[in-house]
Amino acid sequence: MNLRNAGILITLTVIFQLTLPLGVNALNFTDSVQADFNQGERVNVTAAEGDLRLWQEFADLPYTKHGYIISRIFNTSEIVRWTGISWKKSLDELTQNITASIRFSNDSIVWTEWEEMVSGQSIGNIYKYAQYMANLSTDNELITPFLHNITLFYEYVLPEVSLNNPRDSYKTMENEVSFNCSVEDYFGLENITFYWNYSGVWEANETVNITGNSNSTVFTRTDLNEGNYIWGCLVHNTKSRHNLMANRSFEINFTTTMEINFSITPSVVEGENISISVNASSQFPIDSVWVVITMPNGTVNEILLIRRTVNYTALISGLYRITIYANDTVGNQQTAQALSSASEILTFKVNVIHPIIELLQTNLIVYLRGMEIYSYTMSGGAFTSGILDGTYELQFFAFNSTFSVMLRAVNISENLDKSITFDSVNPPESGFAATYFANTTYTFGSAEIKIYYGGSERILNESHLSMHVCNDWSLSERKCSGSWDRISSHTEEEEDFIKVSVGSLSAFSVKQEPFCGDSVCNHEIGETNTNCQVDCLCPTGERKTCGTTDIGACQYGTQTCVNGKWERCQGAIEASVELCNAKDDDCDDIIDNIEGGETIKETKCQCYGGNFPASETCNAVDDDCDSSIDEDIQRQCGRTDTGICDFGVSTCVIGKWSECLGEIGGRNVDICGNGMDDDCDGGVDEDCPDCSNGVQDGDEEGVDCGGGCSNACPEFPWLLMIVGGVVLLVVAIVLVLLKKRNKGPKWDELEKRYMYSPPEAYY
Repeated sequence: MNLRNAGILITLTVIFQLTLPLGVNALNFTDSVQADFNQGERVNVTAAEGDLRLWQEFADLPYTKHGYIISRIFNTSEIVRWTGISWKKSLDELTQNITASIRFSNDSIVWTEWEEMVSGQSIGNIYKYAQYMANLSTDNELITPFLHNITLFYEYVLPEVSLNNPRDSYKTMENEVSFNCSVEDYFGLENITFYWNYSGVWEANETVNITGNSNSTVFTRTDLNEGNYIWGCLVHNTKSRHNLMANRSFEINFTTTMEINFSITPSVVEGENISISVNASSQFPIDSVWVVITMPNGTVNEILLIRRTVNYTALISGLYRITIYANDTVGNQQTAQALSSASEILTFKVNVIHPIIELLQTNLIVYLRGMEIYSYTMSGGAFTSGILDGTYELQFFAFNSTFSVMLRAVNISENLDKSITFDSVNPPESGFAATYFANTTYTFGSAEIKIYYGGSERILNESHLSMHVCNDWSLSERKCSGSWDRISSHTEEEEDFIKVSVGSLSAFSVKQEPFCGDSVCNHEIGETNTNCQVDCLCPTGERKTCGTTDIGACQYGTQTCVNGKWERCQGAIEASVELCNAKDDDCDDIIDNIEGGETIKETKCQCYGGNFPASETCNAVDDDCDSSIDEDIQRQCGRTDTGICDFGVSTCVIGKWSECLGEIGGRNVDICGNGMDDDCDGGVDEDCPDCSNGVQDGDEEGVDCGGGCSNACPEFPWLLMIVGGVVLLVVAIVLVLLKKRNKGPKWDELEKRYMYSPPEAYY
């Protein structure tokens, strides 16, 4: 701070940001040394060397422990949100202190209470006026705290936008949707625009004019297509402030995605309860779920699911058919079916054989119609367990689960004491990555073989694997006595296995087929230097064209073969992001089609399609094609620059003129006696009283003095007043005496003078 009798310099910093979502204007008032501010009330403080200090530094002044200063009133000219306060200080925290308080008002008369703040603190109050009070205190007689720079930060209050309907993540099968937005504002609403994003680009769809400080609007869109949409509303007020709320999504789907997930536990029972758990889902709320059970004798039971689980008792041996139904609130229906059995328990024995290993550890999982029923771990070569009579799938895992055999349609009552034989050949048969053998005495419908290759160094590329079978395998010699034949297989790369369906068991091997990148130029699969440069060398010294295209700003380059390999592409220019610069940067043969736009309006670029640049104007278009829109465009604003008035400057911000900044306005009438044109009409001190006409007129306190006249009225001496009083008294006495002396004759005298008497001769 610096206290001097000079003018006030207020620093305003305005930052405009027009993006989605739209930001606010950031501004501040700063009192600093450079500002030479003229403060309001100040007590026991002084300015020294550009800082505000206490008086105790001066030996000829009394020691002062405390001082404060109250700032002038900061007027933003409209209601704003005060966001923070900060200042610079230099002090010893143990013996000196500086605090600041702040208060607010909307009419400069009724103020809030002073609230103490710390530097950098956020505020968040909404008012038109602000004022701060800085306090300096110390217990040190030699060192004073000093304060430098106090800044009050504020921002314009934007309209508040609320998205009412539809709710976020709304889903519908209808092609007509209504959107409701409501807005609140301090200054008065102007219009509201419905925005949506259905193709990756935000677009303004409809604008409606609105008034008042609180309002709402409904936008109805019809004939909508299937897809995902994002929507929001942009509102403008009469102060050219705007705010966008755009964060809600909705989905239109004409196809139902209703699903039913269920479990039946257990699937096979012997006179026990069966538990059915159902979970139905849809893009719309579920209305009802029920289960229909058809018993082995044809009896039908229908059960409504109040909860997700229902139980029933299987009292009859045989097959139970279970059908699950679910409806949602818009009429979609989904069904699912399952089977359950009730039967007697049988003794189930399994034998696992290996030609060398006496006790091979394996795992067995028993499935009923795809659902896991039992799980066993066998480490002794054989095991015995109770199992319900029925037809199952048996899946065996051997050799640390790298080899799996699934036997389908195994009737337990016909396969109570059977065996299965496994073998693993390591190293595998020549030319293969892995070789396994399986044989069994079980009777089955079909089998599925899986070989898991995760972590195998022999597998170089999962996309080029094949399965081979040897039907003449010698178990005693542990090798193929005949030929290996390739069979149709399927690779699950995410789970690292290759599988094949077969009707009988034998030996199976996985082979790594040739591929581009295996370091072998394999002409049998058509590899050449053209289609597989990594494996096949090019002729040294040969050159070829490289690059994507030579359209627009793009260019082809050249590649040269050095030591059998192609060097990097030299000189090629690839496509880049399209800019407004009179060039086809993305090389699609269209100049300046920014973001795929097809007109100057859509691209906001004057040079779209090869047009010539023009002078920049305030129109939200890059007229001069330098990739900046409406830059450095200002215009003079304000009423006049006559007298004390001065014009301001308005800046173009993406097609709209900002408020007039820097304008100095005049008064309604001149201030008399200051020799200035205060009302900016070209005249100085007009309509002021004439101070030399010898008449007390206008607002003069005396004759040609006081009021609007700069002349001071002379003081009236007390002696002159006394003499004047005596003179007035004498004059009054003389007037009384004269009045008495000038009285006429009495009545009797008048009567004698004018009474008529006849002559004496008549008597």
